[in-house]
Amino acid sequence: MKILERTKNIIESKVRKYEKSQRNSEAEYIEALESMQSIIQDLEKSAAAALAEMTIIKKQIEETEGEQAKWLENAKRAVGAGQDDLARQALLQKKSISYEIAECEKYYHHTEENFKYFKNELIQSKEKFSSLKSKLDLLKHNKLMSKAGVSAKSNNDEEGKLEREFDKLRNSNELNSSIDEEFKNLKKKLKDK
Repeated sequence: MKILERTKNIIESKVRKYEKSQRNSEAEYIEALESMQSIIQDLEKSAAAALAEMTIIKKQIEETEGEQAKWLENAKRAVGAGQDDLARQALLQKKSISYEIAECEKYYHHTEENFKYFKNELIQSKEKFSSLKSKLDLLKHNKLMSKAGVSAKSNNDEEGKLEREFDKLRNSNELNSSIDEEFKNLKKKLKDK
């Protein structure tokens, strides 16, 4: 009996340890999900900021290209009017605007790379978040099933106890009926004598 009790205590201890580790795992998953959610929000903000910046730079490039076209037109008119000094100044202005456009285009491409990076990281983070959420749901499901299994086992144990008690009663009834028969037989024998 003591061996059985000790074994039972060891098993219960291991079950409690497993349940505790499951609770810790669940807490770790929840913490990781909260962290991932924060990262996703930051990546969404960064991607949106990069996209907005790209839009602003693109508009700035278009405006600057329009200004460059105006200086080119001014240079052509100055040449047509025979004003070479004004034509040179207009061409110098157009050239300086060309450098400005080139710098804006470099910045635009850099911002575009940042946007693509943030977008890619956002997609990966959402996939990781979804995977972690699925794992947490599976963990909760397994925990729920584990509890259901333990309660089913308890019910099975109780049913087993009831069956054993019933068998004992049946056996005692059979024993009583056999004793009753023997007693009747003895009475008969005594009467016959």
